[in-house]
Formats: sequence, C-alpha cells, structure tokens
Amino acid sequence: LISKFPIFTPLIGFGRDNIQNLAFKISEKFKPIEYCPFKPKDQEFDAEKLNKIYDHLNLDKILEESVEKIVEIKIF
Repeated sequence: LISKFPIFTPLIGFGRDNIQNLAFKISEKFKPIEYCPFKPKDQEFDAEKLNKIYDHLNLDKILEESVEKIVEIKIF
C-alpha cells in the first residue's frame, strides 16, 4: 500500500469487512467505527454497472495528466 509514489485506491467496491481488515493490516490501532447510521444493511452493488461507470470515467487520461503535474515537496 505504501510506496515512493502512492496511488490512493478508492474503496468503493470493498465491503465493510474488507475495509476493516485492510485498516487492521495497516495498523492495529484502528478500531471499527460505524460512521453513518443511514447506510444500507446489506451493501450490494452491480459489478457490471460499476465497471461501465468506471470505463466512462476515462481514468487513464486523468492519471496521465496527474502524473505529468507531480511536484515533489521536501518537508525535511
């Protein structure tokens, strides 16, 4: 998950348990928190529909443009 050039992956397709397990792998200090009382009980999604939305986002072009605009900032 951590590299010299981190790319933050959206967790939109992950289930609650997967996100909590991933957070626990990063640090054992993370505790499960129920963030939103209005979330659906069973979060299900249509993978095919999600793939179509993802394809229409044109992320390759956006990622290329973002990489071209990277600026290194040295704090220490």
